[in-house]
Amino acid sequence: MAQNRNSQGQGPKQRQLRVGELIRRTLADVLARADVHDPDLNRHSITVAEVSMSTDLKVATAYVLPLGGRDAPEALAALRRNTPELRHLVAKAMTLKFAPELRFQLDETFDRMDDTRRLFEDERVRRDVAARTGTTMTPDLPRLAAVAVGMLVAMALPSGAAQCERVDHDGQGYVLCQVEAAQEPALRLFQDGPDGAPLRNFANVRRTLDAGQTLSFAMNAGMFHADYRPVGLLVVDGVELSPIVTGASRDNFGMLPNGVFCTGGAQPFQVIESVSFAETRPDCRLASQSGPMLVIDGDLHPRFLADSDSRYIRNGVGVSPDGQTAWFAISNRPVTFHEFGRFFRDGLGVRDALYFDGSISRLYAPSVNRADFGRSMGPIIGLVE
Repeated sequence: MAQNRNSQGQGPKQRQLRVGELIRRTLADVLARADVHDPDLNRHSITVAEVSMSTDLKVATAYVLPLGGRDAPEALAALRRNTPELRHLVAKAMTLKFAPELRFQLDETFDRMDDTRRLFEDERVRRDVAARTGTTMTPDLPRLAAVAVGMLVAMALPSGAAQCERVDHDGQGYVLCQVEAAQEPALRLFQDGPDGAPLRNFANVRRTLDAGQTLSFAMNAGMFHADYRPVGLLVVDGVELSPIVTGASRDNFGMLPNGVFCTGGAQPFQVIESVSFAETRPDCRLASQSGPMLVIDGDLHPRFLADSDSRYIRNGVGVSPDGQTAWFAISNRPVTFHEFGRFFRDGLGVRDALYFDGSISRLYAPSVNRADFGRSMGPIIGLVE
């Protein structure tokens, strides 16, 4: 979507995209917490779909959509009326020396996608395309438009029963989703759709659910190759779809020790070091391998540095010492491995935790007004109720 906002000249640079995404998440948090004391603003549930940065990073244009598209003019007016306060809160949360000017626009992507879908479903358009190209138009374009629309619709769904909340630890903010042992059967790992193709995003995951089922929360669940296939072990409903990998490599996955998140085995939830897992082959209903381990038997990974300057938005999973609770977490802002590991060990009392990713980390959690979009994903884990 960001490229569409910057259609004139070259597309946005990586720094523009990175800063825009950070402001988007921060602004979404400010609105969800109702930090601005304006009843007219707080009565709206507003999704921040995208923030587009000017080339000099001095102007941030936020594309917003109120729940269901209702009362859009009123919501936009409330945002614009409170722009100075919102700008101050965003700058304070991000510890920015210079706060970019905030501008608000309604996100019309939903309407454009819906118009496109209707256009290409028109029989006259299909005949015209066939006459001009000599081929019959396939339904791919309307389908892709519907998927994109679905991603926006996902952001406005009612919250499910998953216990997701915003928490703070040592000056950093996180979203934490808690799953108890009784909910383990409702936990799902998603990789491919009915057609055998990788699902790649939350909207497609939701399309696979049966009538009456709700995706309470979901996040990316491990590293993957360019074709979205998992790098390491993946077990779905007891069936191994990809084998375990125990060798070291130069990337994060191969920063040994790495590990496997396993559910439905000897304990409801386990995080097991990969070599140990390969030697013992424990039973798992679901299993996803990733790396590195964040916490190993109560200790941080030995390669984590307290003074590291490598910061990314990171996500991962940790389990309680008795294996009865799993905590899925994603940082609100870029954090180091050391900070993320300490959140699990010191903040949650976890003795074993596993890193999922840090470059494509995404969360779907309607209960906290999160439905991230962006790069496609490989394995996805979620709670279906």
